[in-house]
Amino acid sequence: MRKCPFCAEQIQDEAIKCRYCGEMLNQDLSSKSVPKKFIVEYKKNSRQIKSDLIASSEQEVRDKLISLGVEIISVKEASSQQQSTQNRKLTEKETGALVLLVILLFFFMPSCFKATFGINNKKSQKHSSEPQYVSLNASVRIMNNNLTLTNGDAFAWKDIKLSINEGLFGGGYVFKISSLNAGGTTRVSLSEFAKTDGTRFNILTTKPQKVGISCQTSKGDGFWSGEWK
Repeated sequence: MRKCPFCAEQIQDEAIKCRYCGEMLNQDLSSKSVPKKFIVEYKKNSRQIKSDLIASSEQEVRDKLISLGVEIISVKEASSQQQSTQNRKLTEKETGALVLLVILLFFFMPSCFKATFGINNKKSQKHSSEPQYVSLNASVRIMNNNLTLTNGDAFAWKDIKLSINEGLFGGGYVFKISSLNAGGTTRVSLSEFAKTDGTRFNILTTKPQKVGISCQTSKGDGFWSGEWK
């Protein structure tokens, strides 16, 4: 190693140019002496240049970092704006779905209520249209070939049908009366009862075992039945 005759920095023995000050070197110059004042001044200048270069590099790096920081901040801001936009879109979708649901409920719920209450009303109407059955308060006596009937209700009977020994499928002896007022009594001869084929009831050959009454009343269809053993 040897010193540069211009800047006094250590350089290689084979160097032909100083890497610090940039001066060309040769054998003739290496033997020459350089004034000390020049060397010191050049050294100071060289160090200032190096300091300026370092400062310049740091400033460039700082500027680059700042620019990168701005870019990063910009990316974050863009990401934040994108997220906000997505949230806003989700909110708009949720709001739209809610509005659609309200509209559907507004249009379909009345139909559902109408259908439900309509069915209930129809059921009520159906029940109200079904005939009402009334158990008659009747008194029946058979004596001396006569049947005596008394209406013990507080309402009149109409279209009265009297039957003797009638089964589930008919076949009994029947006699009809147009009406019987409340508390009224009527007497019918057993020989007036007849089957659909015209056969009359005969007390001598047939024993009355069951008597049935059906009629129309102001409260519904009335029924009564009694048996003798």
